[in-house]
Amino acid sequence: MKKVIINKATAKDLNELAQLALALRKNQDKISGLTSYTSTAQYKKYYTGLFRKQLRSKQSLLLVARKDKKIIAYLFGIIKDMPAYHVRKNIGFINEAFVAKNYRRQGVLKILLKELFIWFKSKKINRVELSVFINNQVGKTSWHKAGFKEYRYICQRKI
Repeated sequence: MKKVIINKATAKDLNELAQLALALRKNQDKISGLTSYTSTAQYKKYYTGLFRKQLRSKQSLLLVARKDKKIIAYLFGIIKDMPAYHVRKNIGFINEAFVAKNYRRQGVLKILLKELFIWFKSKKINRVELSVFINNQVGKTSWHKAGFKEYRYICQRKI
């Protein structure tokens, strides 16, 4: 495998990132049985705006992995403020992660996580959380390999 380059995302990456975010969403919808967006155009517009805002935030880091100048994966981490009664002032949260199908099981997520953890530590964050769909076996396996463990379940019910 040619070398994968990890960079902080820039405004030039927004369209390509929106495409990957759409692929992530379609995959999540397939796994969950839910539909989370109304149209591809609206979804891309939403994510382009979200990512643009996060690029300017000091509370988030959006990393991209490139191979041959093409973005093959991204990892989006944020710092969440905790309630005043909580022992921790804030925690790291992995908002989204996606590795294109052809590049999975090649250590790309591991490289992205290493960079994100360095950033979190520089911000005095010592705990990182994420959520993953219960039926997402690929995601759960990847996160377990990265050292994450379940500690809470979030339930929903249609009414």
